[in-house]
Amino acid sequence: VLGSGGVATAGHVTFWGMGVVHALEFVVKRPVMEAAGGSLGHHFVQTMIYGLLHWKPLEDRARGSQRD
Repeated sequence: VLGSGGVATAGHVTFWGMGVVHALEFVVKRPVMEAAGGSLGHHFVQTMIYGLLHWKPLEDRARGSQRD
């Protein structure tokens, strides 16, 4: 965390970049999560931790129920 070399810089960029990407995932996939129900706070935290591993099953389930 407190490093100053190239490896530390790459780690910081990766960490913060992943946070930005997961936050954008939440914004883009918010309609899927709203349709799934539950707390948006819960969905936000799960997306920040797991990313597409959280919202992809919700999206697949919604598509499956539309086909029935």
